[in-house]
Amino acid sequence: MTNYNSLGELSVFILSLVLLFNVIGSSSRKGRAHKYFELNCILLTASTFTNIISVLCIENWQSLPHSFCTTVTTIYFYLLMASPFALAFYGYMFMSLRKRHFRAAMYFLFTPLTISFIIITLNIKTGCIFYYNEASGYTRGALKNITYALTAYYAAFLFYNLNHNKRMLSKRLIEVFILYPVVSLLISMIQFFKSEWIMSGTSAMATILLLFITIQADIMDYDITSGLPTERHFQKIFNNYLRSNFKMCLIHIENYGELSENLDEATINGIFLPFGKRLESNFGQHVYLMGHDRYIILSPKKDEIEKKLPPLCNDLATTVTSDGRLIKVELKCAMLTIPQDARTYNQALIILNRLLAEGVRGKSNDILVCDSNLTDKMEREDTIYQILQKELYVDSLNYQVYYQPIFDVKNNKFKYCECLSRLFDPKLGNISPAEFVPIAEKKGLIEKLGNVAFEKICKFMSENPDAIPAVTVNFSVYQLMNPNIVENVMSVIQKYNLDTSRIIIEITESIIIDNFEVIQERMMKFSEKGIVFYLDDFGTGYSNFANVVNLPFRTIKIDRSSMLMMEESSKVCNFFTSLINFFQSQGLKTVVEGVETDIQDNMVRSTGADFIQGFHYQRPLQEKEVLQVFSAC
Repeated sequence: MTNYNSLGELSVFILSLVLLFNVIGSSSRKGRAHKYFELNCILLTASTFTNIISVLCIENWQSLPHSFCTTVTTIYFYLLMASPFALAFYGYMFMSLRKRHFRAAMYFLFTPLTISFIIITLNIKTGCIFYYNEASGYTRGALKNITYALTAYYAAFLFYNLNHNKRMLSKRLIEVFILYPVVSLLISMIQFFKSEWIMSGTSAMATILLLFITIQADIMDYDITSGLPTERHFQKIFNNYLRSNFKMCLIHIENYGELSENLDEATINGIFLPFGKRLESNFGQHVYLMGHDRYIILSPKKDEIEKKLPPLCNDLATTVTSDGRLIKVELKCAMLTIPQDARTYNQALIILNRLLAEGVRGKSNDILVCDSNLTDKMEREDTIYQILQKELYVDSLNYQVYYQPIFDVKNNKFKYCECLSRLFDPKLGNISPAEFVPIAEKKGLIEKLGNVAFEKICKFMSENPDAIPAVTVNFSVYQLMNPNIVENVMSVIQKYNLDTSRIIIEITESIIIDNFEVIQERMMKFSEKGIVFYLDDFGTGYSNFANVVNLPFRTIKIDRSSMLMMEESSKVCNFFTSLINFFQSQGLKTVVEGVETDIQDNMVRSTGADFIQGFHYQRPLQEKEVLQVFSAC
């Protein structure tokens, strides 16, 4: 008689009890698929327990009734057959893409299990798997290897399902599901050649324990409150979606912050948890929670999102709470195609956020869709950003400063120049400041752009000491908010041995309004160093006479839009005439920008403006050209 070693099975039984206790007591992952994981743990515990009892029956067959031994071993075989089925069923429910071909999958899962149960039941009479006789006790029958065949069948089923649905799994879970048949095969081979070693529970335990450890490691990939996978999980599996075209839609709750400030947590959960559940019921496992106020849904079909999502958003937009309050929820949705529009997770989010930012607020019924115009625009922006990174240095020939002469009406000649940044690329050609300056602001290069431009200007003025009396330089809010701005500017001026009277700083009034005390302090320090200030873009909607009078400005620049209004209305022209007279009475000079025609020139001259700037007098010029213009004065 074979002496069986069941110590390993006993260890598995004890470990399975501990695992079962942890799984049932866990508060995480309460989805339906994960209930089947609990079933796997229960089957493992029950099968290892009955296997131990069965081994005791086999070893003590002479002193125990054969009917009892047969019953225990039969129950064990039922549980043993059910274990690979349960693991395969769990794997299908966990990873399947929206349970496609559910009926076919159930057929392939239940058919072999049903057949094996019939064979086990008939075994009581036929002994085709095992039987007890009076001479040798426990004896294996002709179908003794049915458990190996069934395990191999369900392993193949898992492999097939994994291949079709691996985009829904993290790399670690894919590895676990692949390890299951490998580990089972190795352990089964050991038991096949060493029949006295009882290892069927060890085989199942190895896989379930790997799954459990992986799931626990991935708990933070799921939001405990809603049960939805989080952004962290989506980042892990994003590349899996690149294998075929998927529509990726971002839903943004625009007034979530306002709602969370005015509503208690229970009310917030009562509004948004059901919404998450409805998304999940419509789009399956393709729903991700991206923080409190954002959801991502994916679908291989654009029509599916466009058909199902708007009604869900409409229901959420007007929500009645349990206590009868009407809550308005403002949503916006944006959609793109991966990998057509975006090939990386960050790129996809940038595009979707751009769509949301540029879309009209409150149009929750409309899904903003990414098109080639947007992607082309963003690609161009990325290209310009790369150009800026490469060209922002003092001696660059592609990032230059142009100089637009400013005409002195009283002396009938050019007096100053405004400095204007220009960018050129061999492929893109001339790039307008209206395009590259906002990109520099968004990408964090605006301060560097201003600093490089300023040093270029100082270098040019130093190399041509008698050519141009002074230049005006535009300073951005980013430069002025730097606490070391005064020291930085003065060090560059000293580096090129310039007189401070040759540098005039231009700032817009919008900068002053947002940061009055800081800008006032900076201006006073600069004034002490002898640097003069121009107020730029007066008349664009920010104008405040207190700022004009109380801050150390030398000159006021009236924006082109004001000049155009003067052209359309004599009343406006009279108003600006009075305004210019008022500035002059306060010791301030005025410059009118944007003059392009003789009519505009005559009109501006009639107001009594001190200086005129515009294409009518001179366009922005390169260094050599502006030197020629001033040398001719």
